Amino acid sequence: MAHDTRAVPPPAEATHPPESGFTIGRDLGPAGRLFRLTFGLAAVASLAYRVDDHHDAGGAALVLAYLALIVAGYLALFWVLDRHVLRRANPWTGSLLLQLPTMLYPLNIGPLTFHDALAAYSVVGLLVCAGAGYGGMEAAALPSLVFRRWHRLYTPFNTADIAERALVSRRGSVWAVCAAAAAVFAFVAFWIFPLLLTVPPLESGILDLPPALALVLLVPAILFAVRRQYLAAVTMVVLVPLSAGRQLPDVLFGVIMLVGLILGVRDLVRRPPPS
Repeated sequence: MAHDTRAVPPPAEATHPPESGFTIGRDLGPAGRLFRLTFGLAAVASLAYRVDDHHDAGGAALVLAYLALIVAGYLALFWVLDRHVLRRANPWTGSLLLQLPTMLYPLNIGPLTFHDALAAYSVVGLLVCAGAGYGGMEAAALPSLVFRRWHRLYTPFNTADIAERALVSRRGSVWAVCAAAAAVFAFVAFWIFPLLLTVPPLESGILDLPPALALVLLVPAILFAVRRQYLAAVTMVVLVPLSAGRQLPDVLFGVIMLVGLILGVRDLVRRPPPS
């Protein structure tokens, strides 16, 4: 079954109902946009210090050259997948295929200049998501903007979107306000602060928070469960142990890719033979 895509302006320029028209992995609300923008700006500061510390002028130029190659490669990959996979496959498998090239970074394949270029590409994609109002994968954001194809693709940042939608559905209630405060604190404490701690002026550890504070995510989980927002509740419970490990976005990428692999194999097995 084909999944929803758009060849029209992205969700930020479209109008849809508060709930029924919102699709996780494609659309973006104001809180999700702000979270991506904040994280993206913190990532820019972190990456700028890293490039300045690790590379001379020649190395910085090489980072830019690798970045240009990565952009070209992702444009080509997206074009091929858009024609043959993304319009047919489930969003999890599409996310897996588009995320695979970035695994060269954690697997330590290639030189440091290439790794920094990959990081820069991800940061650019995150800022494009925030600017264009696209709630899908940041690695696909730039090609999506170029080809005007906004596929439903999953990213760790969708955890913020799930929380936001659950809160919006209970707007004005005391439960929603308490859950919003807990969720915002958790995202700042375990997404933004760890990234800022890689910036030299802040790496003294003053902002470093104990992993046990990840338990604060149980507060919105309980509140969402009481209000029968089961998807948001399960998401928050899953985030608790991941947050305590301080590698929350990286771990969630692995979860998305694993689910994409499982569902991709399932779809291949179920696919009817050609007549």
